[in-house]
Amino acid sequence: MSEISLNQYQELYPVSGSEGVILDFLRGTATRVSFAKGAVIARRDDPEAKRTDEAFLKKLQALPGRRINVVIIPSYMCNLRCTYCYEGGKTASVRRMTPGYVPALGKTIKTLLEKHGASVLQLTLLGGEPLLSVHRPFYEELFGRLTELGCSTSAVCITNGVAVPEYLPDLLRWGVTDFQITVDGAEKTHNSRRKPAPGADFNSFESACRAIDLLLERGRSVAMRVNVDDSNLHDLPELEQVVLKKGWHKVSGFSAYLYPISESGCNSGMCYSPETRLLARVLEVLSGRCLSKVFRPRFHGLDFVDACLAGKPPAPRFNFCGASRNQYVLDPAGIYTCWWGVSDPAFAIGAYSGTGYDVNWERVRSCHARNIANIPECRECRYKYLCGAGCAYKALSKKGKIMAGNCAEFGPLIGAYLRYRFGAEKNGSPSNGTDRT
Repeated sequence: MSEISLNQYQELYPVSGSEGVILDFLRGTATRVSFAKGAVIARRDDPEAKRTDEAFLKKLQALPGRRINVVIIPSYMCNLRCTYCYEGGKTASVRRMTPGYVPALGKTIKTLLEKHGASVLQLTLLGGEPLLSVHRPFYEELFGRLTELGCSTSAVCITNGVAVPEYLPDLLRWGVTDFQITVDGAEKTHNSRRKPAPGADFNSFESACRAIDLLLERGRSVAMRVNVDDSNLHDLPELEQVVLKKGWHKVSGFSAYLYPISESGCNSGMCYSPETRLLARVLEVLSGRCLSKVFRPRFHGLDFVDACLAGKPPAPRFNFCGASRNQYVLDPAGIYTCWWGVSDPAFAIGAYSGTGYDVNWERVRSCHARNIANIPECRECRYKYLCGAGCAYKALSKKGKIMAGNCAEFGPLIGAYLRYRFGAEKNGSPSNGTDRT
């Protein structure tokens, strides 16, 4: 009987009755193997791999941070009423940032850069809807002040696209280069999920598409996000045709990804399919009815798999996201580390006093200490470098504390995705980069 030997950082994923892929989660490699029927897996602990792991963790801990991520939420007001909005009732608040906030923001951002020894600022505009006409005077003052910080700045805007046409000249002048716009299916489905606010009358699907057209024409990068659940998967083939007819997929700055809606944030009372079940349904639609490969599923762990299959070193995750590393979210009332957690005291690290943002640096250190080296259950997990301990907000909601892992079902997710990738190869779409032994 044949035997397949795996160490503690490896896993075999069969893609057929006689072939499989061994993923090494420590070294970030994919090896394609053939095996005889009845082959058994022999597990062994590799001391040398363990030493490599420990040395790598120490190296990641010692890496200096060269940038900070600052998320500006000028208000929670929005011109849409999405059925799954994680901000929920906060969109009813009319409190907003005015030009008078800018001196405090400039001072705070400068302090954050100094604290981190950073020379790069990643700025994200978020809402509500960030591109409301009432925010324009604030942005004029803000972007003028940012030029005085003496750092390299890049700006991202997460918008529904409705106001992009009227804002476009200003966005170009301010140097906003990257955008995320959500399109949740074909026109009818999108409009039923992303509805105008009461009293407004516009087609949010047409608005989003118009915004993508304009931004790509001006050389901006656009990530089209599709929030998927059981109710809109059937729309993916029709939405694919929209992308193909418009030619967005031919523009280097365009990408389209599928992201699972889950029970979290302010919509925690709603029930959605588990991620493994939803991915299975997504892959079924993509393999049978979406043949252009326009959409990339962005479920847990799949970016790691894509990198391994392409023969590229996957970026290891020491933290899940900036909320546990270098992110600061500022709204009209305070400052937080997590944009999902802006309503939760666990992520609050300061308040706006009227003259400035008072930051509790002990709270900052506590939130930013969440990583795979400091959580025992994560430190010993083979998936830690593709997980980064998982979402802090969801760990808090599920386990009652931030310093705990939020574990995805990596085994089933990766197995399903690999079978999809190699099934595509058999149908003429190559899967690159794997070694064959």
